[in-house]
Parts: sequence; C-alpha cells; structure tokens
Amino acid sequence: MVTVGRCIVIILWLSLTAASAAWAQTGALPLIQETLRQTTVDPTATLSLPEPTALQAGWWQYFQHSEESVVNTRIAATLERLDALVDTLPEASREAGRASVELVRANLLTLPQIRAQTAPQPPAPPPYARDYTITQMLELSEQLRQVRANRDALAPEIAAAENAISAVGRRLDNLMAGYLALRSSNPERALQGLEIMAERTSLMLTEERLRIERAELRVLQVRASQLADEFEVARNRLSATWGDLLQIDLDIADIQAELEAAQGRLVREQSTATQIVGSSPADRATGQYRQQRVIKAAIDEAEIRLRLHRLHMQRHLTQLLLDQAVETLALRNQLERWLAEHNDLDHQMQIWRNNSERERSRAGLAIASSDEIGTPDYSRLIVLNQDRFRLAQNSLVALERLQSLVQQNRRLLEQIDVELLQLEGWLRSWLAWSKLRAQDVVQGASGWIHTSLFRIADTPVTAMGLLRVLLIITVAWLFSYLLRRALTRLSERSDSRNLPAFYTVGRLSHYVLIIAGVLMGLSSVGMDFTNFALIAGALALGIGFGLQAIVNNFISGLILLFERSLKVGDFVELGSNIAGEVVSGEVKAINVRSTHIKTNENIDIVVPNSAFMTNNVVNWTLQEPYRRVHYPFRVAFGVSKELVRKAGLEAAEKVPHTLSGLPGKNPQVWLVGYGENGYIFELVVWLTPSAVKRPQAVQAAFYWELETALQKYQIEVPVPQRDLRLREWPSGWSVTTPTETSLPPRSV
Repeated sequence: MVTVGRCIVIILWLSLTAASAAWAQTGALPLIQETLRQTTVDPTATLSLPEPTALQAGWWQYFQHSEESVVNTRIAATLERLDALVDTLPEASREAGRASVELVRANLLTLPQIRAQTAPQPPAPPPYARDYTITQMLELSEQLRQVRANRDALAPEIAAAENAISAVGRRLDNLMAGYLALRSSNPERALQGLEIMAERTSLMLTEERLRIERAELRVLQVRASQLADEFEVARNRLSATWGDLLQIDLDIADIQAELEAAQGRLVREQSTATQIVGSSPADRATGQYRQQRVIKAAIDEAEIRLRLHRLHMQRHLTQLLLDQAVETLALRNQLERWLAEHNDLDHQMQIWRNNSERERSRAGLAIASSDEIGTPDYSRLIVLNQDRFRLAQNSLVALERLQSLVQQNRRLLEQIDVELLQLEGWLRSWLAWSKLRAQDVVQGASGWIHTSLFRIADTPVTAMGLLRVLLIITVAWLFSYLLRRALTRLSERSDSRNLPAFYTVGRLSHYVLIIAGVLMGLSSVGMDFTNFALIAGALALGIGFGLQAIVNNFISGLILLFERSLKVGDFVELGSNIAGEVVSGEVKAINVRSTHIKTNENIDIVVPNSAFMTNNVVNWTLQEPYRRVHYPFRVAFGVSKELVRKAGLEAAEKVPHTLSGLPGKNPQVWLVGYGENGYIFELVVWLTPSAVKRPQAVQAAFYWELETALQKYQIEVPVPQRDLRLREWPSGWSVTTPTETSLPPRSV
C-alpha cells in the first residue's frame, strides 16, 4: 500500500510539472496569473461596520485599507454608530460606555496620522576624507557617543512596548472570552464590546508606534556602526600642522586664566556655604541652595580643568604626529596621572549626580507642597525652591557635558598611547600597553566594587564591603582552626583524661571567634549595632518562624559543654534503639546542632543535642573512667571454694583489661548463690578506661581465660539434668521404661 501511494503521488507531481511547463510555453500561465490579480478582492471589503454587540473575528481589519480617504470614511461611520449606541445604553452604564467611545475616538483619529509617518531608512555609508584633524576625530567620537546613548535608551523602550503589547493581547483574549459568553440580549454585552474596541484600537496605535521605533533603532544601529568605522579610519589618517600647535598654545593660555577664575569662584562658594543659617524653612532652603551652588561651581571647575587637559593632550599628540622629539618616559608617566585623575573624577561625578538629583526632587516637592502660604517668608521660600530646582537641573546638564569631555579625553589618551607604541620598541610598547591595560582593569574593578549593590536600613552595601566581611570571617575561622588544632596537639601530649577539657575550650573558642568575626565584619560595612533591641527582635522573629529547632540544639550543645555531663571520649548508652538493640558508643564530637557518636561496630550516629536534654542517657565514664563488671559462672557441688577463687583470680590476672595497682579495685571471686546443679560464682573485676568502651570484646576475653583456668584445675562445670517419666503408654506397645534417665556431669 505504501508503494502504490508513493507511485500515485509521483505521477500527480509529474503531471502538474508538465502542465505548468506547457502553460508557460503557450503563455497561458501568465494569462491566468493576470486574471487572478485583477479579480483579487480586498479582504477588508468583506468586513462590515464593527458592531459592539456582535463583533466579528478580525473586526479591527476594517480600518486596514491602503487608501486614506476610505479609512477616514470608515472611521467617521464607526464613530457615528458608537455615539448612537451609547444613547441606547442603560443610565447606569452610559457613563462607562461614553468613556470607552471617547478612547476609541482618540485612537482612531490618531491612527491615520501615525500611519502617514514614513519609517526612517538607514543612511548610506558616508565617504571617508583623505586626512582627519584631531578636532574632527573628537567630533566623530562625540557623535558616536550620542548615537550609542540614543540607541541604548531606545532599546529598553521597544522591549517595554513589546511586553505591553503581549499584556494587552492577553487582556483582550480574556475580555473576548467573557464577551462571547454573554448573550446578545444582555445589556452588558454592548458595554464590554465597547471596552474591547477601546483596548484593541489602543493596541493598534502601540503597534504602529512600535513600527516607527523599530525603524529608528535600525537606523541608530547602522549609524553607530558607520561612525565607529569612520572613527577608526580617522584614527589611522590623523594629520597635524605647525599652525595647529601654535593655536593650541594660545588656547592653553586662555583656558589657564579661566581655570584660575573658576577655582576662585569655587573657593568663594565653599566659604559662603559654611556660614551658619537659621532654622526656619526659608533658612534651611538657603543652606541647601548654597550647597548646590558649591556642587555647580565644582562641576564648572572640573569642566574647565578637563578642557585644559584636553588641550595638553592635543599638544602632545600633535607633537607625535609632527615627529617632534618627545621624552617617552615622561609622557608615559603623564598619561598615567591623567588616567588616574579621570578615574577619580568618574567617582566624584556619580556623587555630584546623586546629590543633584536628590536636590532637584526635594525642591520640586517643596514647590508642589508648600505649607507656608500666608507667612511673611512664603514668597522668599517659593523663589528659593525654584532657584534650587533650576540650579540642580543646570548641574545635571553640566554633568552631561562633563561626561562628554571625559569620553573625549579618554579617546585622546588612547590615541596618544597608540602613537607612543609605534614610536617605542616592541618590547617597551608591549610592557607599557600591558601596564596601562592592567591599570584600566584595576580602576574599572575599583569603581565597580565601590558601587552600592543594596541597602540595609540606611547603610549602603557594596561589593567591597561584602568582600571585607567575607575576609574578616575567613580570618576568624582560620584563627579558630589553628587554635583548635594547637589544643588538639596539646591534648594528645597530655593525659587522655584532659581531652574533654581541651575539646570544650576549643569548641567554645570557635563559637566566640566566629561570632566576633561576624560582628566585626558587619561593623566594617557601617552597620550600627547600638540598637540591639531591633536586632534581638529580628532574631526572635526568625527563631519563632523556622529556627527554633536549630537554636534549641545549639543551646543544648552549649549546656553540654558547660555542664560537662557529656564529654568527648565518654562511652554512653542511648535510650533509642536501632535494629532492636540498645545503642552504645563513644562520643567523638559535640557540634553546633548534633553530637557525633561512633559505636564499636564503626557505625556513626548523629544525635540532636536536644535529645540529651529530654531523654535518659547512661554515661559509663561520667565521673571516673573505670567500671566494675560481674561475670557469673557455675561449678558443681562439692568443688573447693578456695580452688574456684584461685582459678578466677588467675584468669583475671591474665586478661590485660583488668585494672591493677589501685587500692580497693582488685579482682574478686564471690559466691552469690546456689543453683539447681551447682554453686553460682561471680568474677568481679575493675576494667581499664580503654576496656570500658569495649564491653562485648572484654567479656569474651574474660570468659575465655576463665574457661581455661577451670579446665586447668579440673573444676566441674555442671550440666543441667532431667528425669523423664512416662505415666501411661498406648495399648499394644511394649517398651522397657528406665526408672531414671540422666546425663552424667561433664568433667573438666
């Protein structure tokens, strides 16, 4: 079936190909295409006037027509129909319907004007000049900066418009779904239809504006690329004359005089700003106005100083272009000084900008919400606030010029660097280039790490502050680690009984050092801990919501360390069971949240510290590391008790776990009772500290030696005996029943 189907498809395709070729040769195909073109109907011609109570799919295409007169006629007819419809709405919804109609009217009347705007086209590449002067190169640099700034500002606006279109599209879908769910006789259907028309016509306007903005963005992108190419060409085709050098020297003298005057104005403004003012609103506004005048004077002084630097840079660059003798080392040092000064100015410009924007905002709010109406100082206060606003605005404009000068000077520094690299040897050029690039990286990183990332209360936090906090905490942790390691080595050299004391000191020192490091780190970024009540409240809130268990275990760990009811090295039995057995093991560590216990089977158990506060725990080595154990055994009746004592003590002496040399803690053999088959004795011994933590292995060792001693002295170990008597046998069985059945005692 598959093969037959493929054959049919191939035959049809060949037939159509042959027919198309025949029509093309006879001229029939162009005739058919022309007939179809002439009979093509405008898709908008089939759409009728949009009716809010019965909107069709794609109703907005009714206004999509190539002829402007047709569009205007349709808009007029639609607005006339909507005005008539509003008059028929119920009184309660008539006001909302009229508002939607007015929005539709504004959108439709604006739509032809926007469509009439022609989207800008990318410009043709400009012809390059044969030679470029330094001034022309700087002009190209400034044009490139402005075009890139406009491009970077327009791109987010287009992205925001695209997001808005998507949001309005989703809202229209929801409105349309609700609209279709209403019956045609429902009065709300007409009102919702008007709302849909208002939203959709607004969306049409946004789409048309977005079309223009996208075209403008393409133009800016092309223009930026063209200016960048021409700027690179200008850098390679720079030329200068001796007349340029003479004019630069004259300009330097003029700028030097302007700089001295600007510095004098700055000093006077600073002196005026330090004068004491009163506490009235007008006096406070006067003080803020004086501070802004200082900022404006500082900006003007920096602008003139940058212009002077630019002239000096142009002079050095002109000398290099004219092949004059230049002291390269001195010029290289001068470049580094200029670069450092420009980097410092970047940071200062950010401070000036923040202060000016804040002052402009404050002055604007003071003008809009003045509560001194009717007071004698009202007129003066209004004038002062207006002057503050105007001065702050002028400062921001001057900062833009200053930013442009900084960019131009950086271009000159780069060009001088290029010319110096060509003048110097390749090795010195490479070293100088590497040094400058390293300085750029350091300066760029320095500017970034000192930028505020976020704020905690009124304290700005920078990347440098975070690094400082991490460094202080790391140093505290490292010091704590070295201290604990030294204490561990001291404990290994001293008596093992002092191990818990060394561990407790090391653990408490670790907590203290880490907490002190955190507090010192946070204080280094400017956080104020004087308001301890606020911090305590935040901690209490955090503990109440999710840190209760963690804090409980941490406090329990501190209690264990101070109380010393549980120490590192102790052998404990827990109240919990694992696989039906009581858990016992040696305490290895008491951490922040839990305690680490290792069993004799090399199983690690992590127990929350709070469990030792609420559950019963048996500590075998709390007060002393020694422990007395009882190992019961039986011997047959009639055996000499003294012989049994001798055998038991001899067995205890052969086991290395037996404690010896301490008064009152010698091994003993006790007769504790009479059993069914013999005497019941107990071997009572005191164990060494290491043996206390190995109960099962030590028990096996003692019984091994005890069995050996009993065999040595041929002491009988009784075996249980039983008599079997059968009271009644089944009939027909013939069995000889012994009067007594017993097993002989085992002789050892």
